[in-house]
Amino acid sequence: MKNKTETKQKQKQMKAGVAAGEDDEERKRVNAFKGMGRAVPYRAIRLSKLFRRITDTSETEEELIEWMQDALSEEQRRDAVMRLKDVRGRTLLMLACASAKHVLLDYFLRMEVSDVNRVDEKGNSCLHIAASIGASKCIRVLCRNGICVLETRNASGNTAFGVAFMQKHTEAMAALLIHGAEICLPHGFFVTSEKAWSVERRVSELGIIFSSEPDLLQTTVAGLCNELLQHEG
Repeated sequence: MKNKTETKQKQKQMKAGVAAGEDDEERKRVNAFKGMGRAVPYRAIRLSKLFRRITDTSETEEELIEWMQDALSEEQRRDAVMRLKDVRGRTLLMLACASAKHVLLDYFLRMEVSDVNRVDEKGNSCLHIAASIGASKCIRVLCRNGICVLETRNASGNTAFGVAFMQKHTEAMAALLIHGAEICLPHGFFVTSEKAWSVERRVSELGIIFSSEPDLLQTTVAGLCNELLQHEG
């Protein structure tokens, strides 16, 4: 009798999309799918594991994308990218940025269903998150594939450039400047307006010179950003 009861309980869990043995965090992720406002087939619940897999370095981004395509229909993938968030309010785009996975980020953006300017519970956009870890390739993908608001400030009052500046991520600073970001420094940091204007003007000039060589442009502007860091104070 006890075994039958346990079997029924397990079946009930499976119908709810919560496999036996899942921890509380996994349950929250499953509930996030339920929060999409529509019934999601049980096989789609496997995408709840994507939060964990994005930060996993044991598989390539291409393998992760292939797994998504096998596990979910196109409609389910689009729904997840558009609506799904983790317990910290981070979207799948944000998680891709936090893991510096620019190929995966590009895959999500090409679905054209998610707002790149959405922010998490701390006011950080995808650009802020990418800038915080120096993920310059993610920044380039965001600026190329999405309409990014470069001067958005997070809860601490910092733009993405300011975040990259604090962390001394010159490659991320360069990527932002190349795509039109202004030199907005965090509170407590300072460079003269003349120096900031000089750097911004030079970036504009280099953009014309190296218009057909984006990698060389990135490297050259990163050198300017390094000079800017040394000039700070």
